[in-house]
Amino acid sequence: MPQGRILLKSISTSKKLPLLGTDGARLLYTWLIPHVDVNGCFSGDPEIVKGKVFTKLRKSTKSVGGYLQNLADIGLIILYEADGENYLHIPDFVDKQPSLNPDREAKTTIPMPTQDQLQTKSGLYPLKVKESKVKLSKDKYGEFVLLSKDQYQELVKKLTKPVVDQLIVDLNLGIGTHGYKYKSHYHVIQTWHRKNLKSKGGSAVPQEKLATPICLVCKATGRWYKTDRQGKPVYLCPTCAKALATVGITNWGYMKKSSIEKSVECGKAMLATRSTPAEPTHEASVNDKRNAAAKLIAETTKNFGKV
Repeated sequence: MPQGRILLKSISTSKKLPLLGTDGARLLYTWLIPHVDVNGCFSGDPEIVKGKVFTKLRKSTKSVGGYLQNLADIGLIILYEADGENYLHIPDFVDKQPSLNPDREAKTTIPMPTQDQLQTKSGLYPLKVKESKVKLSKDKYGEFVLLSKDQYQELVKKLTKPVVDQLIVDLNLGIGTHGYKYKSHYHVIQTWHRKNLKSKGGSAVPQEKLATPICLVCKATGRWYKTDRQGKPVYLCPTCAKALATVGITNWGYMKKSSIEKSVECGKAMLATRSTPAEPTHEASVNDKRNAAAKLIAETTKNFGKV
């Protein structure tokens, strides 16, 4: 290898050198040129570059690695790997050495980069760059659930509106009661839906869309739902769902229709006794209703879960 290389005056008007982040990277590029072989190749190991090029300068290996990556990012060098070793290549080295005579050069031991490596110009020391995150404008559903309008519409498209609204209610309750914390409520709702279907023997595929869900008991508009053993939603209106909750039933998905109807009737009777002040003349009637309700609860609990 000769004692030096040619440095053309055109380097002063280079468009790439000003794009480098530091003067250290610019200095490294100019000082690399005398050290490369006839093909414009040299070791890409930061430790070796530091020792050979920055021999007298107090540069850390980390800094040299950063300079090399900066040069690769701009396209002044190509970092590549061959036979387990790291190398660098200056793409336009031969063009900028008009007096280069391969016959007078020592035989190089550094392999040239492959065509794929020349095309991709991939680096070996990627810098950790923080990606800019675009914050979506999100609306609040209930007290805690945050979804963008697009996310909500996408969920409705996939799962149907009643299913999504019920899962939002469940998620609000979970966050408010247990303090659940999630990075994305959008993905949690989809995950909960899949788990609900799989745990009940259904598939993770969204159920057939219902234009207007109907309450199983009173045929009013259904709002709340639970899934049955086949993963199909069983809808109830708010009134019937409240009546079931009154008798202690919150998961009606596994119950027979007749059991649900009797339990709803029982719950409504209990709600009526609570809302209407008892009169002395009707005390026996009220007690009869309570006894009938207790008996029906016992029968429903005994048959709960049977299909």
